[in-house]
Amino acid sequence: MQLKKQPTDLLNRFILTFFLTSFLGVGITVRAAEERVHLFAVMNKGDDLGHLKIIEKPTPAQTSYHYVMDMTTSVLFKKIHVQYNMDAVYKKGQLMNYHLIYRLNDRLVDDITLKWIGEKYSIVSQKGTNEHLKKIRYSTIRLFCKEPVNRSSVWGELICENSDLSKIEDGHYRVTFNSRKFNDYFYEKGQLIRASINTALMSFEMFRVN
Repeated sequence: MQLKKQPTDLLNRFILTFFLTSFLGVGITVRAAEERVHLFAVMNKGDDLGHLKIIEKPTPAQTSYHYVMDMTTSVLFKKIHVQYNMDAVYKKGQLMNYHLIYRLNDRLVDDITLKWIGEKYSIVSQKGTNEHLKKIRYSTIRLFCKEPVNRSSVWGELICENSDLSKIEDGHYRVTFNSRKFNDYFYEKGQLIRASINTALMSFEMFRVN
């Protein structure tokens, strides 16, 4: 009887192995597909200044972001090299933490850590220690990943404060800062395709790279 069952057992094991392998393979493919890369060219009057790259990793528990911006330009005939590196984590639509490093000409300008500690945020930077009491639902890094539908403010990770976010027209949004400078963001089908950025040092355009 055992000899007669062996071929059936082998067949069942083969089917089970094939099923598990196929299932796991699909699972791996789905997980890999969940990682989204948002790449932008940084331009000024046709000149290529550098790039911005954001890696967005959503999971059932949280969404993490890795942000790298590297650009080189000239201001008043002086060459400047700007670098931003940031990691951020959202859980259930709330910003939980981020760490931002800002360098100018390879010199550390700011090193900012924000962390939710139960009822408030703790903010530590080169300028000192501070707190923010309200939950943050939307910050600048998300502007580059998805259209800000039904949002009226956005948290700036570098300036550590909220700024007004308004819809100018379909697909066109504006962030206005306390300094009265503003940035414009343009979307198609929910995806950012172009941004016009104004900073204290310079102004430039960003274009999505497919």
